[in-house]
Amino acid sequence: MSLYKDYQSQKVKAPIDLENIMEEKSAILAEKESLAKQKEVIEQVVNSIKEEESIIEKQERDLEIRESSTKDIEEQKKISQERRIVEDNRRDIEERRWAEEEKIKAIESQEVEIEIKHQRILNKEEEILGEIKHGELREEKRVLSEKLDEITILNKKFEDKRQELAQKRVGLEEELKKVEEELVKIAKDEKSVQEREANSKTVDEQRKAETERRDIEDSRRDVEEDKWSLVEEVRRILEEEKDIDKIVSRGDNIKKRIAEIDTLLGEKPKEDAISKPETRREEPVIEKKPEPKKEVIIEKKEEKPKEQLATEKKPEPKKEETKELTDMDIVTKYIQSNSSSPEVDLVKIKENQEFFKFMLQLAKDSQENIN
Repeated sequence: MSLYKDYQSQKVKAPIDLENIMEEKSAILAEKESLAKQKEVIEQVVNSIKEEESIIEKQERDLEIRESSTKDIEEQKKISQERRIVEDNRRDIEERRWAEEEKIKAIESQEVEIEIKHQRILNKEEEILGEIKHGELREEKRVLSEKLDEITILNKKFEDKRQELAQKRVGLEEELKKVEEELVKIAKDEKSVQEREANSKTVDEQRKAETERRDIEDSRRDVEEDKWSLVEEVRRILEEEKDIDKIVSRGDNIKKRIAEIDTLLGEKPKEDAISKPETRREEPVIEKKPEPKKEVIIEKKEEKPKEQLATEKKPEPKKEETKELTDMDIVTKYIQSNSSSPEVDLVKIKENQEFFKFMLQLAKDSQENIN
């Protein structure tokens, strides 16, 4: 069977098998209930017989007491005949009880056989549910792997942006620090002018101090505007960095879930699925000034004799680098190695994208197990 047919049949077969199992399970439970009811009815009959048996046994004990308490031969003979009748009745009752108890034994034997069938059905149900669960987990892993690939690509694109934002933020924070220092200086100047204004002895001195105070206030307003502008820009950059961090965090969460799925499937998790979370925010790298070049002294090598050169091995030619396989190459190779009808499956992977993704996941899992 081709891998595609097997893939299609597995998708349809598991739910159908489960439905059949549920029908068998329902029938067995009904049979168990029926046997339990039959057994209950027979046990009631047995209990009724035991009550009769108890009465007969009491009669027998009474006769024994009467027999032991009399010395009259005729009376003893009469008691003996009565006892025989009681004993025969007791034997009839015992025969009836034994027959009913045999029925119970037969039902209990059937119950054991039914229970074995029930346990087999439960085992099959567990296997099929496991297959369905594994299929769901593999599908979840495939979807998560696609999302992770997208996030990985985005993360690579964001690297430069993240570095640029970090550098800009640090620059703004330095400017903000200078502005804060300037505001501290302005506050000191303002306090000094206010003291001079309060201690002014003439109108001219007071007016001069007030004019200086106004200039300082205007200067402070301008500096404060610069400060709030810088604060807002830093806040905006922090928000943008936080958005990028959320994307990276989603990738980390997906990796953890894929590792959990691999554990549930009993498969070896990928290295990148269990790697440590990536660093969220990178501070700008300060470029160092290039060190002055040292003067390079070229030593003249001694020329080797021709005979020595001839004996030395020539360097081996470099091997061609292995060309990285595409997803299509990986799937094609897997189908050619595992399919009984590779021609059919190679056509189907081009027609059915879902089947292609399924085969790609199988191929990758196969490579991981080999490694």
